[in-house]
Amino acid sequence: MECYKNDLSYEFVLTIYQVEDIDNILIEDIPAEIQGITDIRNYWAEQGIPDEMVFDLTLLSRENGIESCKAFIKDNDNYDLDNYVKEVAECKVNIEQNDDTTTG
Repeated sequence: MECYKNDLSYEFVLTIYQVEDIDNILIEDIPAEIQGITDIRNYWAEQGIPDEMVFDLTLLSRENGIESCKAFIKDNDNYDLDNYVKEVAECKVNIEQNDDTTTG
């Protein structure tokens, strides 16, 4: 429900938790976690960043903070090669493909 309210992919949030090995989050903490991800995503979207880059920058900012992310992308053209970003992207694709095969 929180993902839907924030126009955030459930698979995206699930993937972040899976990659970060978060398996004991308290139910009452989930809305704040989702709001934090949403706030980061909205920040980058409001900067006029193309949607395909917002995903990566949201992850980089979650991992390092927005200011650190700004400095990182200023100094590196290959921010999308960040291991965390790659791992989340690959895991998200796997989750979505598995979901498609069970529901289709």
